[in-house]
Amino acid sequence: MSLKKPTGLAWRLFGVGLAQLALLVVAALGVSLLVARYWTRWDMGAVIERVEPLLNHPAELAQKVNEIRAAGGPEVSVYDDARTLLATNVEPPLSMPDWSKGPPPKGHPKGPPPTSVDQLGRLLFGKDPRPAMRRPDMFGRMGNEGREGTLVMRRQDAGPGAWPLLFTLSFAFVVVGLGALVTARLTVRPLRRLAGAASKFGQGDLAARTELRRSDEIGEVARAFDDMAARIQALVRVEKELMANVAHERRTPLSRIRVAGESAEEGDAETARASLGEIAVDLTELEQLVNDVLTTTSLELSGDRTARAGLPLKLAAVSAQQVADDAAQRFRARFPGRTLATRIEPGLPTLEADATLLRRALDNLLENAHKYSPNAGSAVHFSASSGAGSTCFEVRDRGVGIDAEDLTRVFSPFFRAERSRTRAAGGVGLGLTLAKQIVEAHGGTLQLESALGEGTTASVLLPTS
Repeated sequence: MSLKKPTGLAWRLFGVGLAQLALLVVAALGVSLLVARYWTRWDMGAVIERVEPLLNHPAELAQKVNEIRAAGGPEVSVYDDARTLLATNVEPPLSMPDWSKGPPPKGHPKGPPPTSVDQLGRLLFGKDPRPAMRRPDMFGRMGNEGREGTLVMRRQDAGPGAWPLLFTLSFAFVVVGLGALVTARLTVRPLRRLAGAASKFGQGDLAARTELRRSDEIGEVARAFDDMAARIQALVRVEKELMANVAHERRTPLSRIRVAGESAEEGDAETARASLGEIAVDLTELEQLVNDVLTTTSLELSGDRTARAGLPLKLAAVSAQQVADDAAQRFRARFPGRTLATRIEPGLPTLEADATLLRRALDNLLENAHKYSPNAGSAVHFSASSGAGSTCFEVRDRGVGIDAEDLTRVFSPFFRAERSRTRAAGGVGLGLTLAKQIVEAHGGTLQLESALGEGTTASVLLPTS
């Protein structure tokens, strides 16, 4: 997984981990500050600070240690260097330690109080793991105005106990739980949604989409799935349209052929003979329909349509002049009632092309110009010219034109603008698709310019050898 994108899933999970760590550090610091504030209120230093200035004033010293006890402080007994009791707030007084090897340094305590670990052990196991140190007596040396003494102290409170550790552990558990929920929201929920969309799509609901709008890797997978689903849905729709269009185009020719066959069977030779011309035209239409479907399928299955080696092209040196002249002759032979105005520039260069497929492309463009020009008196214009390293074939009509919204879709297989989808126009919507595939297979381009009600201009630009 790449960590380069700051919006990636890895960075989001990394951010969740950092947030958890930061919360735990803040909680530990907070607990430490609370313990330091309340647990150190009656430590050895705090008591010495209160009684040390009163060593030379026994009455005031006795009053001060009693005040400490009344305020919830520890048990305190104060002795001088002669081991004489100066003041105490507990009976019997705390024992003076035996310093046979001399007194310890001033302010030195006997030992540490029980820790939170000790308190946790008492809570869990019912006993102090260090019973010898349960609320131990502590002592400290002090002095004032030339007089020194020893403070013996025994804390009455058990200290903070195990609650700081328990609180920290509980807070850590909550933070980890929230982090797990956030992680699940970032990963599990969108993956479950993606799996649900895939399951619905696999069961036949072609409209199923993830609808995820994320900027991480899961979002990329979701968008790829939605795009794939949209393309498959479009292909299925196109397939249904193809079946409907092919059935529509075959129905009338087959009906005429059936009528002619029935007439011949009944012995009406005259009617059957009269129908032979129409049958020939119908068979030609059916043959062209099948050829268009097969050619389009062959080009679609060949892979990259812009790579010549991957397409079924039979390249040879072809005269552009001859290609243009033949296209014009075929159009006039097929549609004698339509005027074709030609402007073919003399001396056109030689093309490296598949003559059969190139002829199919130009025939389709000219046939479209005828189909979508309902006014029989409107001429179709066909021109061929050469430029710097290219040859241009142009077909222009003054027919119904194409709406701007449909212009971006006319090269899609089996698409036809609804307003021109009539029996008079015919076809299954493969003409422009096939022409574009053939032109691009030759390394050229096919462009359309059209306006609704004003006509269409198709320009084929092919590289010359």
